[in-house]
Amino acid sequence: MTVYTCETCGTVTTGKGHLCKPVKSKESYVCEYCGIASTDPRHICFPKVAELKYVCKQCGRVATSKDHVCFPSAISKPLAKTTVKKKNAVKSTKPAAKKKTVTKKKK
Repeated sequence: MTVYTCETCGTVTTGKGHLCKPVKSKESYVCEYCGIASTDPRHICFPKVAELKYVCKQCGRVATSKDHVCFPSAISKPLAKTTVKKKNAVKSTKPAAKKKTVTKKKK
C-alpha cells in the first residue's frame, strides 16, 4: 500500500484520486496480526510477539515461520514461573512495642 501526500493542502491518504497534487511519500504495510498500517516492514506488535518462533542467526530478524528468515534458529520460550507458598511464615523476632497507659491524676 502506498501513502500519498497532497503538496497543496498536506492531506495524507492511500488513494491519490482525491488529492489536488498527489506526491508518493512512503510505502506502507498493513500488519496481518493487528491491522495497523506501518511504514516499517519490520513492525512487531504484541499479537505477533506471542507467535514468534524463529530468529535469523545472521541478522537477528524474528519471524513466525522458518521461511521468513535466512538462517533460522528456534526461539526457546522461557519456562513459566512457579510460585511456592510457604506454609509456616517466619514471624518477626522484634518484640512488640508496649502501649503506654495514661492515668489521669485526681485534683
